[in-house]
Amino acid sequence: MGRLVSVRKLLPVLPVLLVMAVLLGGSVASAQYGGLWTYTTASNASGAVGESVTLTATVSAWGYGGFFPVPNATVTFRVVTGWVYGWPQFGATIGTAQTSAGGVAQISYNVPALGTMQYAAVYGGAFGYMSSQGYGTVTGTAVATSLDAVDVSGYIGGTVQLSATLTALGAPLAGRTIDFTCGAFTDSAVTGADGVATVDMPVTFVGDQDYTATFAGSAGYLGSSDTATVTGLLNPTGLVADDVSGNVGQTVPLTATLTGNGAPIAGATIDFSVEGWTASATTDAAGIATVPYTIMSMGDKTLEASYAGSGFWAPATDDATVSVYNNVTTIGLFLSQNPINAGDTTVATVVDKNGNIITAVANVYIQAGAGGSWAGNVYSSQKVGTWVVTATYGPLGDTENLVVNRGAVADVQISPDVSTIASNQTQTYTVQASDGQGNSWAPDAADVTWTTDGAGAFAGNTYTPDAADEGSTLDNYATVGGVDSNHAALTVNPAGGAGLILAWDKDDQNFYLCSNPADPQSAGAAGLISGAANGTFTVNGVQVTVTGSTNNRTVSVNNTAGIANTLQVRWYVRSGAVSQAYAYSTIANVKNNATFTSGRTFIDGQYKTGFWGVTHALDAADPTSITYGATQQP
Repeated sequence: MGRLVSVRKLLPVLPVLLVMAVLLGGSVASAQYGGLWTYTTASNASGAVGESVTLTATVSAWGYGGFFPVPNATVTFRVVTGWVYGWPQFGATIGTAQTSAGGVAQISYNVPALGTMQYAAVYGGAFGYMSSQGYGTVTGTAVATSLDAVDVSGYIGGTVQLSATLTALGAPLAGRTIDFTCGAFTDSAVTGADGVATVDMPVTFVGDQDYTATFAGSAGYLGSSDTATVTGLLNPTGLVADDVSGNVGQTVPLTATLTGNGAPIAGATIDFSVEGWTASATTDAAGIATVPYTIMSMGDKTLEASYAGSGFWAPATDDATVSVYNNVTTIGLFLSQNPINAGDTTVATVVDKNGNIITAVANVYIQAGAGGSWAGNVYSSQKVGTWVVTATYGPLGDTENLVVNRGAVADVQISPDVSTIASNQTQTYTVQASDGQGNSWAPDAADVTWTTDGAGAFAGNTYTPDAADEGSTLDNYATVGGVDSNHAALTVNPAGGAGLILAWDKDDQNFYLCSNPADPQSAGAAGLISGAANGTFTVNGVQVTVTGSTNNRTVSVNNTAGIANTLQVRWYVRSGAVSQAYAYSTIANVKNNATFTSGRTFIDGQYKTGFWGVTHALDAADPTSITYGATQQP
């Protein structure tokens, strides 16, 4: 009976609940035994496409004399795709949220598209509460954009690149057309993946001029624009006035050379000034302007040359000195150090007949071909030889011979750096030493110390091998003045024949049967096995089999004693050269590896600089064994 009374008490207010639900955009649950009526409202939201907006739902219940919020209620937000006979058709679920103590549930939602869509906030009910749902809308508006144009500058007669970056929601906007306008110039370009659009514009003015970049807008995006400045510049010039000297009463030529963009400027007016005296001249095809000037008084004078510029070229100025001789009748030249070694310095001092130092007003130079450089009156030597140093003061002059000897040894080179001989032959090397200034010479044999890891010996610059060197590649180098030379690889073959070496050449990525593992290509076509094809081949009377694929080949060979051997190489090429290589070899079930990367090879348990190829020697005269070795290829 008590439950029936509760229902009856609710009946008078039911119309009120229904009206409020309609007004608030929600709905009220149907009466159910043991539960309170609820209603749910959903807010409307709007924002730019892609922008995050907040969807808000409020769940309330009627009871105990009035409305009150329903806390901790689970609200599911769902897309409404349409209505059929007054019933909503649901699409994707946006998400769920719990109501607060005030009965409010909120969830973030990214606006999916332009226009208005409807969503539902569904409260499924709980113990003591009936279910209900409300409806709201989400309106998608066009996205605001931002366009950022960049200030640029360039020389008149050239071009500048106008640039603008288009963004939306903080990210670059690609594939949109940007219109550029600068005075009468117009052009357009499409933004790239970085949102940047650029066009080239010829510079026809000097000074500042604004340009405008405009995005007219497109589907889903609002238009935008920005203004930046183009600065037109005069082309830079260089003016060089030349020092000149003479006696009082003498007429000397004043010259200046004008260049622009690295080339002479012809037909330009150059103004000259010396202590109030002025004159002008026009540059010739070499950019040189010349005027005559008569020296009227003692003492050095300053020559000022200037170019006023034009509508294309920038102004330029330069100063030079007009040196006036005094009554000196003789001069003397002295060098602080003579002889000197290449790279050392000597100081030149010029004096008059009374011993007065006049170096500052004299001109000192060294014979052409001596190289080196001057810093004031200090000469840094370079080339070996005897060179004439000259001092002049007006018409007066003096000379001294400077002897430059070679400097300390800085580099030693021997050649050949790769060679092959039989054990009954010798190898003679050429030794060339040089100092830090590039002077080179062939040192005396007595000044050369040789180092070898072979069993033979050097006599002068000639190496005579020992029988124990057969089948080895020796490391030989020379030392001169405490400086070691480059290392030379010398392969010593048996006197009766070199035999055959199975090797892979890193330069052409081919396999060879050869006699010089340090340079397998030296075998030529006769020793070539294959680097690009599979199959069975007979090379130098030995049958080999090639299998595998491009950049991963395996060569197999059996000698007459039945000993099997395989050599597999896997390699990678970068910029036309091998950057990595992995060699795997098997001899009588013993596996050997070599890994080349970053300019060095890990082989025989250690890292070695450069490329060390895995090789195998096949005894050609009596092929009863196969031996393994690791040889460096330069």
